[in-house]
Amino acid sequence: MVEKKINVNKVAVFNILGPIILNGINFFTIPIFTRILGTENYGLYTIYYTWVNTFTILVGLQASGTVGVANVRMTEEHKREYYSSILFMIICSFLVFLGILLAGLGFFSELLGLSEVMVILVLVHALGMAFVNFATIRYTYEKRSYITFAISVGVAVAGIFLSLLLLKTNFYDGPLYYDRAIGSALPYIVLGAIICIVFIGQGKTLFSKKYWGFCLPLCLPMIFHGLSQLILGQADRVMLQNMMNDSIVGIYSFTYTFANILNIIYNAFNNTWVPFYYDDVHAGNIDQIHKRSRNYIFVFTAISMGFMLLAPDVIKLFAGEDFWEGIKMLPVLVLANYMIFLYSFPVNYEFYHKKSIHIATGTTAAAVINCILNYFLIEYMGMSGAAVATLISYVLLWIFHHLVSKYVIKENYHYRIKQFMPALIIMVICAVFVYLMQDNMILRWGAALVVGVIALRHLIKEKTIF
Repeated sequence: MVEKKINVNKVAVFNILGPIILNGINFFTIPIFTRILGTENYGLYTIYYTWVNTFTILVGLQASGTVGVANVRMTEEHKREYYSSILFMIICSFLVFLGILLAGLGFFSELLGLSEVMVILVLVHALGMAFVNFATIRYTYEKRSYITFAISVGVAVAGIFLSLLLLKTNFYDGPLYYDRAIGSALPYIVLGAIICIVFIGQGKTLFSKKYWGFCLPLCLPMIFHGLSQLILGQADRVMLQNMMNDSIVGIYSFTYTFANILNIIYNAFNNTWVPFYYDDVHAGNIDQIHKRSRNYIFVFTAISMGFMLLAPDVIKLFAGEDFWEGIKMLPVLVLANYMIFLYSFPVNYEFYHKKSIHIATGTTAAAVINCILNYFLIEYMGMSGAAVATLISYVLLWIFHHLVSKYVIKENYHYRIKQFMPALIIMVICAVFVYLMQDNMILRWGAALVVGVIALRHLIKEKTIF
C-alpha cells in the first residue's frame, strides 16, 4: 500500500508541475509576442489558434478520450494494436477534412478569416496536436507521467523558441503572425509524425472493424462535447461584446482567464486521478475509491479556497487598475470552476461505462442554457451576469450528470450527493467571505494561512494526495 501511495504522489507531481511550467511560460512570453506582433497580428494569431483547437477536436475525433476505457479492458498486446488502428483512423479523418478544405479553399479561407496557406496549416497543425494529445493521454494512463511532462513542456518551449527565431529572421514573407503560427505548429507536426510512426510500428494494425467499432461509439458523442465546451467557454465573451463593449469584454476575459488557472490545476489532478480510479472501479475496490475521493475532495477544496482568498491581491499585482473591476466576479468564477471539479466524478464514471452520449448531451444542453442565461442576465447585471450564468450552467451540469449516473446507468453508482455537500457549502461560505472582504487583505490572508496549515497537516497525516 505504501508503495502505491508513493507512485500516486510521484505521478501527481509530474502532472501538476507540467501545467504550472506551461502556464508560467505562456504568462511571461505574452508581453514579448504582443510587443513583436502588435495588436492586429496578435489578434490574427489568436484566431488561427482558436481554429487549430476546433479542428483538433474534429480531426482527432476525440479518440484520445477512449484510451482510459481501453486501458482497463484490453490486454497489453491488444492495447498496442488499438492505439495503432485508432491513429490510422485519425489519419483517415484528416484526409477527409483535407479533401473538403481543398475543394472549397477560397470559401473556407473567408469563413475562417485566414489566408489559404494558413487554412492548410491549421489542419496539419491540428493533426499533429491530435497525435500528441493521444500520446500524452496514453502515457498518463500508463502512469508514466514523466513522459507526458517531457512532451508537454518540450513542445511548448520548442514552439516559443522557433516562433521567436522565425520572427527575428522574418522567415515567411508575409504577415508577422505567419511566423508565430509556423513556429508553434512545427513541433506538433514533427513530434506528431514521430508518435504516429512509433505507435503504428508497435501495433502493426491499420483498419480494424473491432477497434474502430469500440472507439467510434465512445468518441463521436465527445466531439459534440468538445465543441459544446468551446461554446460554453466563449459564448459569454461574444455576447458581452455584442451587448456591451470591448472594454467590458477585456475585463471579463482577463478575470475569466485568471480564474481558469484553477481549472488547469483541476485538469492536472484529474489526469492523475482517473487512471487509479478506473483501476479501483475495475477491481471493485469501492472502499478504496471512497477513501481516495475524501482525500481528493479535501485537497482540491483547500487549493480552491486558498486560490480564491489570495487571488484579488495577485490580480492587483499583475494587472492595471482598469482590470480591478473584475475582482468582484472572481468568487463566482472560482465556484464555477469548482463545479467542473465536482461534475468530473459522475462524468468519469459515465465514461468508464462507455456512456459518452450522456456526457455530450449534458454539455450541449449546458451550452444552450448558458447562452439563454447570458442573454437575460447580461442585460440586468452586466459582466457579473455572464459570470452568474456560467456558474448556474455548471451547477445544472453537475446535477444532470449525478442523476444520469445514479438513475440512468444503474451500475451501482458509488457516490452520493451528500458526500460532496460539506465541501461545496464551505466553498460557498468562502466565496461570500471573499466577496465581502475583497478589500481587506489582512483578513483574507489570515484565512488563507489557516486553510494552508490545515491542508498541510492533512497531507502529512495521510502521506498522499489521493
